[in-house]
Amino acid sequence: MSNNQTTIRSLTLAGSVIVCVMLLLNLRSITQANEKHGMKATATATGEEVSSQVLVTDWEDAISTRRRYIENLGLELEAQNSRISELRLQLASHPVASPPLPTSPQPEIAATTMAPIIITPTSPSAFSSPECPLSLSSPTLNFPDLNRKKFASACVTHSKLLSTICQFSPFVVNPSVIDVNRGGEPLPSVMGQEEDVEYPKYSAASFRGVNPPTSIEKGHNWYLNKVMGGFKPFTSSDQPPTNCEPQTTFFIMRYEYVNLFHTMTDLFNSFETITATLGDPLSTNYKMVWLDGHPEGNLDTIWAELFNGAPQYVKTLGGGKMNEAVCFDHAVVVPAGYTSPIWSNNRNLGSGPCPALAERFANFVLTRFHLEETQLVKKRVVIIDRQPYTAHPRSKPHMPRKLGNIAILEAELVAAGGDVHVVKFETMSFSEQLREVREASVLVGVHGAGLTHMLFMSDGAYIVELAVNGLDMFQQMEKWKDKVGYHRFMIGEGGGGGDYIVSEQHRNEIVKLIVSS
Repeated sequence: MSNNQTTIRSLTLAGSVIVCVMLLLNLRSITQANEKHGMKATATATGEEVSSQVLVTDWEDAISTRRRYIENLGLELEAQNSRISELRLQLASHPVASPPLPTSPQPEIAATTMAPIIITPTSPSAFSSPECPLSLSSPTLNFPDLNRKKFASACVTHSKLLSTICQFSPFVVNPSVIDVNRGGEPLPSVMGQEEDVEYPKYSAASFRGVNPPTSIEKGHNWYLNKVMGGFKPFTSSDQPPTNCEPQTTFFIMRYEYVNLFHTMTDLFNSFETITATLGDPLSTNYKMVWLDGHPEGNLDTIWAELFNGAPQYVKTLGGGKMNEAVCFDHAVVVPAGYTSPIWSNNRNLGSGPCPALAERFANFVLTRFHLEETQLVKKRVVIIDRQPYTAHPRSKPHMPRKLGNIAILEAELVAAGGDVHVVKFETMSFSEQLREVREASVLVGVHGAGLTHMLFMSDGAYIVELAVNGLDMFQQMEKWKDKVGYHRFMIGEGGGGGDYIVSEQHRNEIVKLIVSS
């Protein structure tokens, strides 16, 4: 037995012990908390799952110390799992004459058609980020190159981001057994429809392909788990599919598809996935498919501009013909935007932000919109004036978090020498919005999705968030733009509707930014 194999088995045993300790300590802590309150706790364990029925409400203090200890054990387990993965890759590259390591059962594939999966990192490009531990396109993740390979699949998970990218070659989709709206309907025609019909429900054999050689972690992969629930592996009796779409095709499902912040996390993960698998996001040799059935949205045109034309809805593949399966030579499933590093969501990522990666993404977007040469204009102040609009079938034309004294703020900034633009993003194209924020010396806005534009601001600019609640996503995003100054003024609490007022003190602070610029 090789040293690497011995190390793997030792680490696996240690990991199992840690899991058991974590579960026992968790149960013990909950039981102690219940006993403290004269209550009883019941728990059942099945496999790796433990469920506890706790009949008390004030037990957090009793287990907080134990929970921190369990979290430390979890970090240790994660590190050991990472080490096991590295050793497995080493063994794959340098096989030894010893019994094989145990693996998950795989479906039988005809030996004459199954090609070996060669783990070869994709070639780095100007957009890859090897220096960034949080990048999906880092060569250290060893993405396999499955393009133009037959009968192969692979899934790679970023342990910190909890993002999984799966590739299949080939990949067969049967839209007729996917229960979802066609998608792209004019918004007025579907007003009032339930959201549930816009999210797909997969039947068996909605997707066909080679079963991934590695297990996919559940619990954090969002729609990927459901995709795999409708996945039927090829077997030895299956004939290789023919007439497959030759271009690499990226599949993604959008959740909050008309919110700029959440859409940006989807766009960011798409950019990263394309970079990781193809090397060059500016390539024209790929297309995208939306797995959702959302109607037309105000942000759809951004996808078309960035990713080689409008993505196709999954229900329209094959012309929407009944029982018409569609084959793709190389398909890639993009991780959900909720796992994007630019939205920390209070997760401990174990690594600091990577401004260079955010800059590469911003340059990609600016290049696609032909705005890469647009520069900051001195003393230009852009104030976002939020307007009511109907975004999706369930929304009503109202607008919370409006500024009630924009005119006063504008007049004071003009008096200080500012070139003030009061903008209504809801009435502007995305290209027009990009130009405004790229030229802005200062961008001012109440907490809202429009502040996501900080990703595209020029070096040396400032952004002012007029906060009305405790949400901190823009505080986190600002760390990815280290050459843009960030100021946060609390102008209200609760995040409710109605108009908010910028106080004289805060207006003076904003004026100072113009005077000093």
